[in-house]
Amino acid sequence: MTNEQLKNAYTKVINKHFSAVQTDTDLGRTDNWKLEKKAKQFWEDFYNADAEFKVLLARCTLND
Repeated sequence: MTNEQLKNAYTKVINKHFSAVQTDTDLGRTDNWKLEKKAKQFWEDFYNADAEFKVLLARCTLND
């Protein structure tokens, strides 16, 4: 596990979270079912990226 891989995984988590929050914000201004579906997908992507990051972080911690 390299620091670069860990950094990339964390960047992915941040980006997925930003997309989810931004879509939720846009959804608050409209009643669009397609946007609601997109928001749910972004949140699912965020939770998956977060779980992957935590696994990588645990591996990195165990190897030290």
